[in-house]
Amino acid sequence: MKQDVPVPVRTSTGSMTALEFQARAGRTAVPGYLALELSRPLPDVCGRHGRPAIERRPGVVRFHEGTRGRVQSTLATNFFWGLLHYRRTPEGNTELHGDWPVCKYCIWQSRVLRLIGYVFALSGIVAIVVLWMAAQAGVIHEISMLVVLLFFPGWLPCGLVVAASAFGRATRYVRIRPIVDRTTVLIRAHPNFAAAVAAQDNVR
Repeated sequence: MKQDVPVPVRTSTGSMTALEFQARAGRTAVPGYLALELSRPLPDVCGRHGRPAIERRPGVVRFHEGTRGRVQSTLATNFFWGLLHYRRTPEGNTELHGDWPVCKYCIWQSRVLRLIGYVFALSGIVAIVVLWMAAQAGVIHEISMLVVLLFFPGWLPCGLVVAASAFGRATRYVRIRPIVDRTTVLIRAHPNFAAAVAAQDNVR
């Protein structure tokens, strides 16, 4: 069963110029915007699966303002935020930079999810080409209703949503609870990762 693991973080904007912040965060620093980084390296244990890490992948975890604090931005959280705010898109107000330990299963899972994303993203393009060729040949009326339904709403928008979800999950190596302070984040992780973090704290 997964558990919340406290990990110390620190703000990373204090020692950077505006240009350095823009280069690192990918946007201009604005009032209320927060850039965080891990205070120390994480242990060599995968947070999702609790297996020994075989490499570390640098990544940025983005957050937006939610009802419980700064919420990790995913396709699902963005969608529900939009439902509560009249279909608007949430603006990211926090980024957490870190090197995330990943295991072999993480890498395999990421590749499979990317493949799924490419298949769903490109299948609609193939369907568009087929429909266009049928229209040019004058046989568009012979296309069955099933093919039309597979294109809309099958691929547009459902297939594109699946593709976007797969791509997003493929690069999301950590799940983080809503941020409520600037010194600690809670990583939702495997018990083995929690034990490794606790051992790391005891050594210090």
